[in-house]
Amino acid sequence: MGTVSDLRPREYECLYRLAEGASYSEAARDMGIAYSTFKNHLTSGYRRLGVNTLAQAMIVVGWVTLPEAGAPLVGNVGPRP
Repeated sequence: MGTVSDLRPREYECLYRLAEGASYSEAARDMGIAYSTFKNHLTSGYRRLGVNTLAQAMIVVGWVTLPEAGAPLVGNVGPRP
């Protein structure tokens, strides 16, 4: 499994924008790239991290912490500054 330091800057930016709540289309537009290019960066980032989903990627890069068993699932999601 990879780490956040394995990501290229554009791959990181794609993940970050999705973590902030942007849709693929919004993120691509804001980054000034085509939708297909955005998806390519995202797929490449997933591959570098060794994951298949955004949720898995957010856990690997440390933007989501898994709560203890029985703990509420509130307030533990989002990119860290």
